[in-house]
Amino acid sequence: MALFRMKVDTAQVLAMEIALRSGFNPKVINRAMNDASKAAAEEVVKAARPKAPVVSGRMKGAIGVKPARYNKPGYIARINPGSNRADVKGAYYRYMALRGTGRSARNNRFMDEAAASTIAQAEEAYTERLRRSVNKAAGKPLMKRGRG
Repeated sequence: MALFRMKVDTAQVLAMEIALRSGFNPKVINRAMNDASKAAAEEVVKAARPKAPVVSGRMKGAIGVKPARYNKPGYIARINPGSNRADVKGAYYRYMALRGTGRSARNNRFMDEAAASTIAQAEEAYTERLRRSVNKAAGKPLMKRGRG
């Protein structure tokens, strides 16, 4: 019989503790995971803004975090396109400025470099935010008991 050992990191342990303390309430778990992933994405944004190409300065201001569309719960670091060309909060030209033409995000080099260079800081921010969520839930009982 072979024994398989799983490598369990701090984030997984903290996530399980949040689940236990909330009585496996999905809203509480998702909120904690969203907060943690937003903290990690904000670390990537901090690293990406100085590396952004400067044409008018709109690209730096357009880099931000957004809730993930598919891998929920979670947040992603991205370049905001803006609602139209006149929207100064977005960078409608983000694909043209980065790659010349096309709309795929494959060659978004400065965002990739920022993400690769901040892996340690992003993991630290993620686990720290999960720790805060556990400490917030620590004063509450492990399971809510019904009346009776």
